[in-house]
Amino acid sequence: MFGGHVDELLRERLFANQFGLQLLELAIDREAFQDLCAILKEIAATWSGKDSVDKEVANFMVEQLMIMRNKLRYPDSSFDADDLAELERMHDEFQQIVLGECLA
Repeated sequence: MFGGHVDELLRERLFANQFGLQLLELAIDREAFQDLCAILKEIAATWSGKDSVDKEVANFMVEQLMIMRNKLRYPDSSFDADDLAELERMHDEFQQIVLGECLA
C-alpha cells in the first residue's frame, strides 16, 4: 500500500455518506454533514506526514466541494436565505478540513 492509504472501513463510511447526494436532491442533512466532517478528520490523521494520498478519496472530497459550491452559485428556490447561509458555512468548514487538514 502507498503512504496515503485509507483503510477499507473508513473508505466505505466516506463513500456511503449521503450528504452530497441529498444536497443534490435539495435537502441539507446536518447529521450526514457532521458525520462527513468526522470521517475527513480521521482521514486527515491517517494521511498526516504521508507523501501521497488515496486518489479516489481525494477525488470524492473535491466532488463534495463542487456540489456545495454549485448549490451556492446556482441556488434553487427550495433554499431560502438561511439555508444558503448555512450551506456557505458548511462549505467553508468542509473546505478548511479538506485543504487545511487532509491535503496539507
